[in-house]
Amino acid sequence: MQHTPGEKVGPYVLDAFLGSGSMGCVWASREASSNARVALKIMEGPRNPSALMASMRPWGRLMH
Repeated sequence: MQHTPGEKVGPYVLDAFLGSGSMGCVWASREASSNARVALKIMEGPRNPSALMASMRPWGRLMH
């Protein structure tokens, strides 16, 4: 699925494409109601929850 800047995905608005990998793509986004900036990973293809969690852990430690 292809996405475009300004598109709404759930409560988020996509601002800029950051990159893609084997699990999906990442967008600089903002939460529509609070305008909080986030990096949103949009999964593509088969879902592997353990791989997703493994990819998120280092970022969670970095941002806190």
